Amino acid sequence: NSGEVGIFSYSPGLVLVFCSLFIVASWFMRDIDGMIQVGVAFIVGIFCMMMMSTAMLSHFNRRLGWNTTNPKTLPVRFVILILLGISYVVASFLRARGSISENVIDIGFAILLLNVFFMMNPLKILRFSIGKFAKPHSRFVFIGYFLLPLLSLVSIAPIWTGHEGIANIQPTHWLLISYSCFFVVCGFAIFLHEDHLHYSPSTRTTHWHLVLMFLACGVLMTWSLYDGAVLLDGEYLPVYIWIGTQSAASFLLAILFIRHTIFPSDNWHRMPMFYDRLMESND
Repeated sequence: NSGEVGIFSYSPGLVLVFCSLFIVASWFMRDIDGMIQVGVAFIVGIFCMMMMSTAMLSHFNRRLGWNTTNPKTLPVRFVILILLGISYVVASFLRARGSISENVIDIGFAILLLNVFFMMNPLKILRFSIGKFAKPHSRFVFIGYFLLPLLSLVSIAPIWTGHEGIANIQPTHWLLISYSCFFVVCGFAIFLHEDHLHYSPSTRTTHWHLVLMFLACGVLMTWSLYDGAVLLDGEYLPVYIWIGTQSAASFLLAILFIRHTIFPSDNWHRMPMFYDRLMESND
């Protein structure tokens, strides 16, 4: 049933085809000023936003049934997301050619992030995630979702801090892919796999050590991207710490996935995900 996710249930698959063609075309036309930036903007501004929106809607609306978004509004929200994404791609091309200010890119990307954030009802998500009304959910997805407004602030920060050392680079691109998008997609995958394992939602582990390590990586990466001493003077200590922490966290996450998928103790791959529901129907 795709009712709770609507058009977002299949849009990433469709966008993926255009995304791959767009990237190839951008690469072959890289001698034209702005085409590389266009390829990056398409990946981040359209494809990543689409993936995150679909994963969060699928988790909060479909899997948990929190009704954080009215399904009837999804077609309009989809059109708005696409139009904002295309506008951002065009703006990135114009900025690379010096036709518009870098500030336009900073503000445009912040609007994209906030649009995805307000696609769901943040108050309802908070109500069902913390406090006496809290229900089981993926804290990875929860954290990735609430990183979006923070990243929107990071996106517009260069308007006040200056763009020295990061001209034609939008640091929030990399922060979005590495952290918010990562938390959402990874949390969605872990929660789905634990559904396959038939684990009770109330007994699932959050893996807080991974959460803290990846969040620390985000802080170090933000520091590295915005500190002029790192970018221009070659003081790479925060970069080295970030690389070490990121590598360790990624290694631990890989072990977690390998242990649960390749060497499972419950033979999850032999039992259909909705086996219990199928048995109830037969009864």
